[in-house]
Amino acid sequence: MSTDATANTTPADPPAPAKAATTGAIGCADARAMLQAYLYRDSTLEAMTAALDASDDRWQKANEAFTKAQREAFSTGEDGPSDEQWKAVETARVGLLEVHQAISEAFERVLGDRARVAQRDVAAAIERVAQARGCSAVHQRSALWGRELPDDEYTDTFEESSLLWADGLIELNDDLLKDLGLPRDALEPKSPQAERVEALFARFQLMTTMQPPELPEHDDDDAPTDPDM
Repeated sequence: MSTDATANTTPADPPAPAKAATTGAIGCADARAMLQAYLYRDSTLEAMTAALDASDDRWQKANEAFTKAQREAFSTGEDGPSDEQWKAVETARVGLLEVHQAISEAFERVLGDRARVAQRDVAAAIERVAQARGCSAVHQRSALWGRELPDDEYTDTFEESSLLWADGLIELNDDLLKDLGLPRDALEPKSPQAERVEALFARFQLMTTMQPPELPEHDDDDAPTDPDM
């Protein structure tokens, strides 16, 4: 992080004593982690869960139909699946893929909308904390967060913020957590919130990934014998 910020040397009224030590100081916050902690707060997780819940019944039925079609097709013995069975498998597969796509679109729409709101709110918090602490460098660099972004660009902002802010000086994190109403352990990698996020994305992965078929088990005694043995 640059350290070229200087105190205001113009002959204006001197700052109040309480702020004299911090006026123009360098301040830094782990803005990427802060944005993620604020994004994945309770209200966001509830909205993301609702998006999955809305498609759960449809997904269960489509997944069961695909599994059943595969099981029936691959349990026909040496002759293999018939044309009708292959057609049934493909029809069920396409139906399940359509459900996967609908789930992904709904889930990502919620996440994208919430991410843009989080970006705006964290930007405002950075501005407030920077001004209160007299951290001019933080105040200037937070301008990145105020720009308008295309719908698909919020992830890039995470990466940009990581480069700008994450240099190990985290002195403003406590102030930002308080300003945003987040618990003190919100940035901890093993926080209860982090575990909820991990479980939610695991469920999303399950509901949007084609699972391997549950094929019937064959008894080894039924396997053809080698005439040379």
